[in-house]
Amino acid sequence: MQKIRSILKIGTSGAELCDACGATNGIALELMYGTSCILEFELRSDTAGESAVLPDYPLANLPASSCYCALDAVCANREDPAVLIFSGVTLSRDDDGRTLLTVPFHGNAAGRIGELLADQPSVELICELGGCGSDGENIFAWQFPLTVRSRVYRGNGSESVPDDPAYFTAIQVQAIAAGLEDKIEKLSDEISAEAEVSTDKLAVKDAGNYFDGDSVEEVLQEIGSDLAGLENILGGI
Repeated sequence: MQKIRSILKIGTSGAELCDACGATNGIALELMYGTSCILEFELRSDTAGESAVLPDYPLANLPASSCYCALDAVCANREDPAVLIFSGVTLSRDDDGRTLLTVPFHGNAAGRIGELLADQPSVELICELGGCGSDGENIFAWQFPLTVRSRVYRGNGSESVPDDPAYFTAIQVQAIAAGLEDKIEKLSDEISAEAEVSTDKLAVKDAGNYFDGDSVEEVLQEIGSDLAGLENILGGI
């Protein structure tokens, strides 16, 4: 399962997706409808201090016993938003000491997002990350926009197979005829130079592997079949 990591800047005015230095221009999170992934959010404080890089948000400031992720088109204090994830949502540190909030996002659990998408190419949702303490008190709730994009293909349907051409163009017919003529000329040269007589048939060494047959008789039958096919093609033009 792919991992999608974003930086989430936590400040007094809420949370924002940003880069390592806190810039928000051009920063967005987009998911494809029906796909599964692991969302990783690096939590950073909104003050950089002496460095241009935002510092990690202290994990000690988030004594959450459980966390959740909710997605919906509106903020309506619902108990059943379009997507609600409890299981597997964790707060931790990665190998580099970064504070991470991780959300397993399963595409097959996002059916109600399909209703919000309808026939639209994409829909912008509100993503809410929250946590509760051991006493059940809500410790934090951060919101930011998240885009879900519609798919071209969801997994059903038949493969598209090209139809046989109704006719060949003049250039295509010329190419077929030229190919057969080239085969005949090369075969004639090989028969003249490298034909071997056998006790039961005249064998042909086809160095260019132009034909399936091994004898002159078999090769001539192949040529006759190709010419007959060409005659039918030309007759249909």
